[in-house]
Amino acid sequence: MTVKTKLTDWSGNSGSSTNIVVTLNPTTCSCTAQAWTAPTAVTATINVDASGTPTVPAPVVSTAARSSNAAYDLCFASGEAGCATTGTYAASSIVQSDGSALPAWIVWADGGQTLTVSPVLPSVAGVWTLKGTYTPTNGSAAQFDVAVITIACVVTSFTKPANPSSGLAYDLWNSAISFDFSQDWVQDPACGAAFTDTFTWTGLNTYAV
Repeated sequence: MTVKTKLTDWSGNSGSSTNIVVTLNPTTCSCTAQAWTAPTAVTATINVDASGTPTVPAPVVSTAARSSNAAYDLCFASGEAGCATTGTYAASSIVQSDGSALPAWIVWADGGQTLTVSPVLPSVAGVWTLKGTYTPTNGSAAQFDVAVITIACVVTSFTKPANPSSGLAYDLWNSAISFDFSQDWVQDPACGAAFTDTFTWTGLNTYAV
């Protein structure tokens, strides 16, 4: 490149030229600037004594860096292959919202990127938020909220207690008798749901003397 300097107020000055060597290096494609935005966490409601297999969503690729990173932008030029948008969550990266490990009844499968949720105790009922660290083929790893799982306890059956079997005979005009109904109905699963006993008399209301 030639740089020529000339004094405009000196009519007889022909100027002075200087040659400067400028080396232009070609830009090569680099996908390291690829970024990711948070996915919408999967939601699921699973009952105690049931199971579900929600699939954890991958984050969404962002190509915003093309406007400021020439090497990244070049990857999308004609004839270039672009940047892969693949990646995975590793099993060790799926944790509860407070960073603690998953309980035994939530199992992560690397192959399908899915959770198997099989709660068996009513005490785990509630909302469980899970986080995962996504490691992409291109770009930096990042942690996102990936699942919000509601564990519900729904009573599916009651086992009634045995009927009273003694002291069931009553002679008219005698002292009142009582029956023991203190036994509980057994809930399955044992959700601790409140229930009310209702007793209805189905005998005669009048008697011949």
